[in-house]
Amino acid sequence: MDIRTLQELQKPDKTTLVFSPLGLGGKLNADDAAAFQQEVIARIDLAEDVPEPVRRSFERVRVAHSYGVLNYELFTLAHDHAHLVLEYALRERFVEFYSGAVTFEDQCGNKQRLTFSTFDELHHELRRRGRPRGQRPWQLLLRRTSQTMFFDGMLTSLLGWARAEGLLNGERNRRTEPLFVKLRNHVAHHTAYQLISPLESARAINDLAEIINRLWGAPTPGGRLYPAPLHRDVIALSWDRGGGNVIHSLAEHLHTMPADLNPEKLTHVIVHAVLHDPMLTYFDARFETTLYPCQLLWGPGTWTDAVKWLAAERPTPDTVDILDRQLMIRFHQERLYLPQQVDVAAELPAIDQHGIWYLVQADSPVDAFNHLRQQLTGNTSCSRRRCRQCPVEVIATGTWQHIMDLLIAEGSAPAAGRNVPDVRAPSWLPRWNEIHRGSHWTIPPS
Repeated sequence: MDIRTLQELQKPDKTTLVFSPLGLGGKLNADDAAAFQQEVIARIDLAEDVPEPVRRSFERVRVAHSYGVLNYELFTLAHDHAHLVLEYALRERFVEFYSGAVTFEDQCGNKQRLTFSTFDELHHELRRRGRPRGQRPWQLLLRRTSQTMFFDGMLTSLLGWARAEGLLNGERNRRTEPLFVKLRNHVAHHTAYQLISPLESARAINDLAEIINRLWGAPTPGGRLYPAPLHRDVIALSWDRGGGNVIHSLAEHLHTMPADLNPEKLTHVIVHAVLHDPMLTYFDARFETTLYPCQLLWGPGTWTDAVKWLAAERPTPDTVDILDRQLMIRFHQERLYLPQQVDVAAELPAIDQHGIWYLVQADSPVDAFNHLRQQLTGNTSCSRRRCRQCPVEVIATGTWQHIMDLLIAEGSAPAAGRNVPDVRAPSWLPRWNEIHRGSHWTIPPS
């Protein structure tokens, strides 16, 4: 944007050119422009449990953004200050979480309890004690796991602490958190002039609100980073038995199918699924082929039987969390199979239990599959348990029985497995890739 346009933006009595979060330009007068920018950042509010000092700091950022229509430089100010407020919010959450008393383990393994009324007091004490030469620094004792971690009070440590205590989650977010540190450092150690757009400012503010809400235990409906559990409807999937097109609709509409279709000539299943899932027509009862978790409720069967089942059972919608999904993936006879939900894998017949199994945590089955495909074909960047390249953590590797025993020992085994039939909608999507060790992979013909 040139200087002439910036000058026009700063005159409230002129028609103003503003940009929406979608990047679309449009002519608005000053009042409408101000209202529009306020609406952009008013779509997300802080949870009730967020303390007042954090709430006021956040509101200051939103006000600065709102006045950006009068002075374009304020969008940059709002964007930059959002990254400073993030660190402040983490500090405040740390103080509240430990109620002013925290335990460290010193270099000799002895427990040391420090009391503080503000985070600055704790930070000063940690710096005063320093790190004796040749000895490890003090380690913070985590409340959730009783394990220890390095903690120096800086932003990287605060983000690591919040994740270790379960206040932040999501494998993709784990890959994003170092970027917040870089952005904060860029703001704190300003080296060059920059001009931020309303789009970037609004995104920073909305991300800040999502992180703050998550720190205080509240996910964000429709959020980009920490979304609330998604609504799943009861959906009917139908396809021609000869392998034709797959159609789907709310199950309650199953009895009113298009007149040009004979429902008795179609195969039907009833599922819990997200209605707007773009991969829904690739449904597979045993493997994760949809974008969001999809669960078979009934089928396959005829239209008459489907209608009778719906009338008798009356299934209702539910919700599903899409972050940190635990998935099981099988590698057998040089075939890497698509991910499976744990409760489905737990009830597989013995013939399908052979091979090496991976218990993986990821936000997406695609992330998990791609990571293991890279690892098995020789990408050393994907060799770690917690991958530095992929938003994936490999929790365990071994036989099917080893994974089941581990889940039981950790208390995370499913309460009951789901014995689902081997059914899927007609699709070109293969259930596995052929792995050529240390070299490449190939996709089998459909």
